[in-house]
Amino acid sequence: MKTIVINIDEKSNAERILEAIKLLKGVKGASIATDEELENISILKACKAARRTKKVSKSEVLKALK
Repeated sequence: MKTIVINIDEKSNAERILEAIKLLKGVKGASIATDEELENISILKACKAARRTKKVSKSEVLKALK
């Protein structure tokens, strides 16, 4: 399964695009994401980015907070 995310300002345009996407061959489902789903996507992207960064010890974090 592949996911496509499209950002659209106007709700009326989003609904028309959604209906057109549903007509495409191979599309099994299409919906407008809720705020909670968008938040989950953002958290997953942040976690993925964090995995690629250097690990920092607890003592280094506490030292930086002083």
